Amino acid sequence: MTLTISGLPPGTYTWLSYHHDTDNQTGLFDVTVNDAAGSTTTTGIDISSLDSDGIVNLAGATTFTTETKSNGSDITLVFHTQASTPTNQAFFVMNGFAMTRVPAAIAKKSSPADEATDVPAPVVLSWKPGDYAPAVNGHKVFLSDSFADVSGGLAAAERGIVSDPVFHTAALPFVLQYGTTYYWRVDEANVPGGTWDAGEVWSFAMEPYSIVVPGQLITATADSNDVGQGP
Repeated sequence: MTLTISGLPPGTYTWLSYHHDTDNQTGLFDVTVNDAAGSTTTTGIDISSLDSDGIVNLAGATTFTTETKSNGSDITLVFHTQASTPTNQAFFVMNGFAMTRVPAAIAKKSSPADEATDVPAPVVLSWKPGDYAPAVNGHKVFLSDSFADVSGGLAAAERGIVSDPVFHTAALPFVLQYGTTYYWRVDEANVPGGTWDAGEVWSFAMEPYSIVVPGQLITATADSNDVGQGP
């Protein structure tokens, strides 16, 4: 049996199928998966049965699990009996299956590091892209001193879409202020058609304009001085 799955958005999916025969037969079969990663075959999957295995519920039935990758093209799973299987065992049965998309990989390893302090200007933001972000226009950057605007992905905090995992704040229409905490996040275009996967919200604090040094920590000395006068 060949099962063809069309229209899956790009990404990674887990496959789980059940193989149990209630007529008390058993047999071996193989599965070939053809997807964006290539073609792989799993051999010798043994169908469970009521007689030989004593299976009475779904939890005990034979399962086949694998991981599939989609790039938007068809994925096919070919279930076939082994050539060496005796005729009375050369059959295949599938009771049901489930496919679950693995949570999209998001941007990570921010620079500046999350919650960094005393960050000097100009600030260059960079990150490690998610596994499925496209090479062109794959990252949407949000940056603001408002956590709510960044967390909510509001237009007020949106700073543009970039291809490289780098964003130069010097190109902003405003100047980052000394002593101010900024929040930022990067969304990834893991799914074509305008759908974005939201990234984590990171923050960094700009260096202060000046640093107050307590007077008791200051000592003045001189090579010479007048009598009765300090340095």
